[in-house]
Amino acid sequence: MFLRMKGAMAQLPAETLALTQAVQVALMWGDAAFAEASPLAVLPETGATILRPEIAGVIAAAYDRMMPVAADDKSHALRLFARLQAPAEPPRP
Repeated sequence: MFLRMKGAMAQLPAETLALTQAVQVALMWGDAAFAEASPLAVLPETGATILRPEIAGVIAAAYDRMMPVAADDKSHALRLFARLQAPAEPPRP
Protein backbone atom coordinates (compact mmCIF):
# COMPACT_ATOMS: atom_id res chain seq x y z
CA MET A 1 0.00 0.00 0.00
CA PHE A 2 1.27 3.45 -0.84
CA LEU A 3 0.16 6.59 0.95
CA ARG A 4 0.46 10.11 -0.30
CA MET A 5 1.43 12.03 2.79
CA LYS A 6 1.36 15.76 3.14
CA GLY A 7 0.63 18.23 5.90
CA ALA A 8 -0.01 16.80 9.36
CA MET A 9 -0.05 13.25 8.03
CA ALA A 10 3.64 13.50 7.14
CA GLN A 11 4.43 14.10 10.82
CA LEU A 12 2.83 10.86 12.04
CA PRO A 13 5.00 7.84 12.87
CA ALA A 14 5.03 5.07 10.26
CA GLU A 15 3.59 2.60 12.81
CA THR A 16 0.55 4.82 13.36
CA LEU A 17 -0.06 5.18 9.62
CA ALA A 18 0.31 1.43 9.08
CA LEU A 19 -2.09 0.55 11.91
CA THR A 20 -4.65 3.06 10.66
CA GLN A 21 -4.53 1.63 7.15
CA ALA A 22 -4.71 -1.96 8.42
CA VAL A 23 -7.90 -1.15 10.36
CA GLN A 24 -9.48 0.51 7.35
CA VAL A 25 -8.82 -2.40 5.01
CA ALA A 26 -9.74 -5.16 7.51
CA LEU A 27 -13.46 -4.41 7.18
CA MET A 28 -15.76 -2.34 5.02
CA TRP A 29 -16.45 0.57 7.38
CA GLY A 30 -19.05 3.26 6.70
CA ASP A 31 -17.86 6.58 5.28
CA ALA A 32 -18.27 8.32 8.64
CA ALA A 33 -17.06 5.44 10.83
CA PHE A 34 -14.04 7.32 12.14
CA ALA A 35 -15.14 10.89 11.47
CA GLU A 36 -15.48 11.75 15.15
CA ALA A 37 -13.14 9.28 16.85
CA SER A 38 -9.98 7.59 15.66
CA PRO A 39 -9.79 3.79 15.69
CA LEU A 40 -6.49 4.25 17.51
CA ALA A 41 -5.62 5.30 21.05
CA VAL A 42 -2.39 6.38 22.71
CA LEU A 43 -1.36 4.72 25.95
CA PRO A 44 -0.59 7.50 28.44
CA GLU A 45 2.05 5.43 30.25
CA THR A 46 4.21 4.69 27.22
CA GLY A 47 2.91 6.87 24.42
CA ALA A 48 2.45 3.75 22.28
CA THR A 49 -0.29 3.83 19.67
CA ILE A 50 -2.74 0.93 19.96
CA LEU A 51 -5.96 -0.20 18.36
CA ARG A 52 -8.93 0.75 20.55
CA PRO A 53 -10.30 -2.42 22.20
CA GLU A 54 -13.83 -1.96 20.84
CA ILE A 55 -12.51 -1.68 17.27
CA ALA A 56 -10.33 -4.75 17.78
CA GLY A 57 -13.43 -6.56 19.07
CA VAL A 58 -15.44 -5.73 15.96
CA ILE A 59 -12.64 -6.97 13.71
CA ALA A 60 -12.23 -10.18 15.74
CA ALA A 61 -15.99 -10.81 15.70
CA ALA A 62 -16.19 -10.23 11.95
CA TYR A 63 -13.36 -12.68 11.30
CA ASP A 64 -14.82 -15.38 13.57
CA ARG A 65 -14.68 -18.60 11.58
CA MET A 66 -18.38 -19.19 12.20
CA MET A 67 -19.34 -15.94 10.49
CA PRO A 68 -20.00 -15.79 6.75
CA VAL A 69 -17.35 -14.16 4.60
CA ALA A 70 -19.85 -11.55 3.43
CA ALA A 71 -23.52 -10.84 3.98
CA ASP A 72 -26.16 -8.41 2.70
CA ASP A 73 -28.66 -9.38 5.39
CA LYS A 74 -29.19 -6.90 8.24
CA SER A 75 -29.13 -9.79 10.71
CA HIS A 76 -25.38 -9.97 10.10
CA ALA A 77 -24.98 -6.88 12.29
CA LEU A 78 -26.92 -8.62 15.06
CA ARG A 79 -24.60 -11.61 14.85
CA LEU A 80 -21.58 -9.32 15.16
CA PHE A 81 -23.19 -7.56 18.11
CA ALA A 82 -23.86 -10.89 19.84
CA ARG A 83 -20.21 -11.85 19.48
CA LEU A 84 -19.14 -8.54 21.01
CA GLN A 85 -21.33 -9.23 24.06
CA ALA A 86 -19.97 -12.72 24.65
CA PRO A 87 -17.10 -13.10 27.14
CA ALA A 88 -13.67 -13.58 25.59
CA GLU A 89 -13.16 -16.75 27.64
CA PRO A 90 -15.77 -19.31 28.60
CA PRO A 91 -16.80 -19.05 32.26
CA ARG A 92 -14.91 -21.35 34.61
CA PRO A 93 -16.91 -23.84 36.69
